[in-house]
Amino acid sequence: MKPLIYRSNVMSKPVRRRGIQDGFTLIELMIAMAILGIGMVAAVSMHFGTARNNTNGNIITQANMLAKTQLETLKSQNVGLLAAGGPYPDPNNPVNAEGQV
Repeated sequence: MKPLIYRSNVMSKPVRRRGIQDGFTLIELMIAMAILGIGMVAAVSMHFGTARNNTNGNIITQANMLAKTQLETLKSQNVGLLAAGGPYPDPNNPVNAEGQV
């Protein structure tokens, strides 16, 4: 009896079983797209929220700078030239708060 010799071909293609395929299924792709979409919506909403807060911060900063400028202007003026405050009459100025003499 002659012995059986098996030849192995190194360049041969790998054997595939029937019914098994490589790649993604449609369900897997849809789930991945849904997760990606949710992430993108969250990122976009976070971006707009940050932009809104940045705008509000800029407005507050401008208001503070304007107030500081006005306070510095008042500090630099002569205190005697400033109008007296409150409902009491100023002996040097006969005009009251309503503008009546």
